[in-house]
Amino acid sequence: MNIKSLINLYHLFVFSFVRDIFYVELSDSWKRKVSLKNFAYRVVDNGIILKDDTRIYIGRKLISAIEKNEDVGLWASLKGLVSKTDWPLLKAAEISKNIPDAITHIAKVVSFKINIAKQLIASMGVTLLVAVLCGATIAVTADTIAKILETAPNIKFVGFNGLVVMLARFFYSQWVLILALACCIIAVIVFYAPRLIGSLRERIDELPILSLYRDVESANAMAMLSMYLSSGLVLKDAVIRLSIDGTPWRKWQVAKIANALDSRPSELMYAFSRGLFSPKLRARLAALADSSSAFEDAIITLGRDELERIEKEIQKTVVLTGSSLVFGFAFIAVILSLGQQTIISQLYNEFSKGF
Repeated sequence: MNIKSLINLYHLFVFSFVRDIFYVELSDSWKRKVSLKNFAYRVVDNGIILKDDTRIYIGRKLISAIEKNEDVGLWASLKGLVSKTDWPLLKAAEISKNIPDAITHIAKVVSFKINIAKQLIASMGVTLLVAVLCGATIAVTADTIAKILETAPNIKFVGFNGLVVMLARFFYSQWVLILALACCIIAVIVFYAPRLIGSLRERIDELPILSLYRDVESANAMAMLSMYLSSGLVLKDAVIRLSIDGTPWRKWQVAKIANALDSRPSELMYAFSRGLFSPKLRARLAALADSSSAFEDAIITLGRDELERIEKEIQKTVVLTGSSLVFGFAFIAVILSLGQQTIISQLYNEFSKGF
């Protein structure tokens, strides 16, 4: 990989976290009937004014894509700049009766995705930091306790002290195995979260904390489905489009909804209760459907106007997951730290008796 490729990756990475603002500006220019090429030139000029190298780079890349084909469409112009998850949204916007509003909707969906990604990164970052600190505390404390025990090998420790001694010996002697096991668990979760399907996965997705992947994916899917429907697609086509470039898990979930729509077309809530969408989303969708003229209108409202509500629900799940992991690490560290003091106290008492 050369320097040019690294620079390209850097700017695309930075742009991925601010592309929602780009879509808002694009929608505004479209409403004012500014051509896509002139908009790209304005992006470059504003980048120069703001001293924003990424904005300048993105604007020039957009100009280059347009100059290769003056009749190029919205998706073809932007596909080299944005995430692949945006591609179906851009294609839907191209067929929309109101393209500016469709692009504004894309901006909302993308902003929602970015906020969720930031929450996950922040939560997992804090969890990782706490895990490292607690892991270091556990390792140092276990080593200290092991050395303390060497000074009095014949003393028996029972109750709380016995538990601490057992934990300390385990961590002291098996730390390599523990570290390897932790890495394997993380690798398995990362690999199978988007791939595992079937009855076992259905049960996992209903469990607290373990349902985090389903909750995040279902929120993203609802936002995208709202975008497709507002662009004029019928419900079945919009649902099927969710599987485009989707993970095996999402394709499996979309297939269940599509089959339910075919077998029981009049029972729409039944179809949307097949697993893709979280219980809270389904409950809110049902409430909106009661007061909407069409089921599709309820989906559009939920995925367009209530993203902040959905985001708060996801944030609660993310915080709960991170807090649970932090509590687990911190609990062991505290037990060993307290145990170290009680063991020293017991040894002091034993030696005071003339052991």
